[in-house]
Amino acid sequence: GKNLAHGQNSKIVGKNIIDLRDPEGVYIVKNVLKAGNSPRGHGWSEYRWINGVTKSVEKKRVYTEKFGDLYISCGIYQ
Repeated sequence: GKNLAHGQNSKIVGKNIIDLRDPEGVYIVKNVLKAGNSPRGHGWSEYRWINGVTKSVEKKRVYTEKFGDLYISCGIYQ
């Protein structure tokens, strides 16, 4: 759950965010890890988050791949 990099929020870099939840209570990082730990080693997860452009809470899809003990994720707003 330790965040090593983030493209928009440097305040969470270096912090353990394993219990981070979206406004509806969805565990964001736990679902990312679940996708990366799937038998294929990658997958999609969804949650709601503040879009940095529109400033509103929107549905976000995140693709995650596991490389060794790292999980690399990239998200898109729908």
